[in-house]
Amino acid sequence: MSFALHAPAAVPEMKRALTGDEDDTVRNFAALALARAGEPIAPVALGLLRSPDAGWRRRAALALTDRGDARGCDELASWWNEVSAATQSGGADGEPPRLTIDLREARELLDAAAKARCRAAEPSIVRALDDVRVRPYAADALAALGDERARVPLLHFLASEPYVTTRTHEARALLALGDHDWSASAPAAEVSTTLGGPPGPVRLAVLLSDAAAELEVTANGDRPAAESEGDVRVLDFAALAAPTGGHVHLQARASAGGLLAIWRLPGPDLIDPRGSRK
Repeated sequence: MSFALHAPAAVPEMKRALTGDEDDTVRNFAALALARAGEPIAPVALGLLRSPDAGWRRRAALALTDRGDARGCDELASWWNEVSAATQSGGADGEPPRLTIDLREARELLDAAAKARCRAAEPSIVRALDDVRVRPYAADALAALGDERARVPLLHFLASEPYVTTRTHEARALLALGDHDWSASAPAAEVSTTLGGPPGPVRLAVLLSDAAAELEVTANGDRPAAESEGDVRVLDFAALAAPTGGHVHLQARASAGGLLAIWRLPGPDLIDPRGSRK
């Protein structure tokens, strides 16, 4: 229980168990609980990374990575790979894919991977974006890992994301990874810029610093159908098709705070969620 709860109050008891208990299982749990509580990492805990028992290897990996120790990353990445490979596909009733672990455990593993900068886990975490429950926390972890391979999948999900609150995580992850068509170091109340992109229908995402702000936008002189709430506003210019060359001249103003970033969203036929923009 102390291992799961990160319970500092149990440190004295765990120290006694580590040095005085005759049961190997008790000593193992005590060593890992002490590591998670921020105490010096005992040789027992490091040894468990090489245990023939997968359960002990995983507990040891979580105990180390949760405190930012990259020595647990290989095992944590292997764990994530198994979890993502076992993702349950959506059913005939339209249910989306789901990881086979619960949300609490998924968040714990994502937080640990981010703290220890376990970039080997990045491909598996990208696959975890398919689970709508996990997606915002997976996006946060990918932002912390800083791996550019996550840009295209995150842009794919931002372009199709139905959940307003999740879009914020995706947009901020993309911004952290340096993926944007326009951005500012500080919120800009007014923006005048030209965006590139393919010819055809124009769809934009705008990240605002104030979720309550009103946003006015024109692109090549046309006004969009726009959402009116959330940090990220998706703008559909139904009547506007970018001309040859794809350039879109954008004018935007926020009533409060300002604009932080803008993305020209690809259409479903212009992006491969596991590859690159076409």
